[in-house]
Amino acid sequence: MAEIYGVPFETAFMIDRSLSEAGLRAKGRGRSLPEMTRREAIIFLIACMVTLKATKAGQEVQPWLSADGWINDEIEPGDYPSEDYAAMGLEAPQEMIDKDAAKGPIIKNYYMQEVVKLLDYQPADEDGLPARINMIDCLLAVCDLLEDTGTDAGHFKFEISVSHGWAAISVNERFSGGYSEIRFQTDAGADDPVSYETQISKSAVVYGDALLALVVRTARENGGRS
Repeated sequence: MAEIYGVPFETAFMIDRSLSEAGLRAKGRGRSLPEMTRREAIIFLIACMVTLKATKAGQEVQPWLSADGWINDEIEPGDYPSEDYAAMGLEAPQEMIDKDAAKGPIIKNYYMQEVVKLLDYQPADEDGLPARINMIDCLLAVCDLLEDTGTDAGHFKFEISVSHGWAAISVNERFSGGYSEIRFQTDAGADDPVSYETQISKSAVVYGDALLALVVRTARENGGRS
């Protein structure tokens, strides 16, 4: 995996060892580690993207394990008619409001719709608030889709803004509906006194082929999503 991602072997070894010491990677006997599960491989990938000091990878990756997010597709006129009424200063019929509320978030791209189906996503939680999507679970679902359907992995992109504490999984393919994105947020850097708008952005990006390489080297998770 290190060679595929372009990570020096010694750096990858230290990251892997740190993840093991943090309980994020199964331990083996002696100095050897067992083959990665798919979830472990995803965590290793994220650690390679966000870690500033390899020996601290198990600590630095922690905020990203619980990162959750929301469907972030652009809303267009006609998607939610009741909101169009409100924008014009009019009160929409209750039936229209209820119908829009039942729709849940708009997902433009077919492939992202399929990812969300694999997550068994519900539009709202018990309190009626928009349901959140766990980032690790979403990456596992993308891997499942790539494995099951032969979807062109090049349509997918996974980006992490290490400095600003957000990540995004997106797909962009015009014949399947254009651009769709799920945006995730952590509390990483929340106490940083530097302005969000002025600080230098430090990010890492991989495309779907990196996930596909992971898929062919790991076994599918069985009911292991949070």
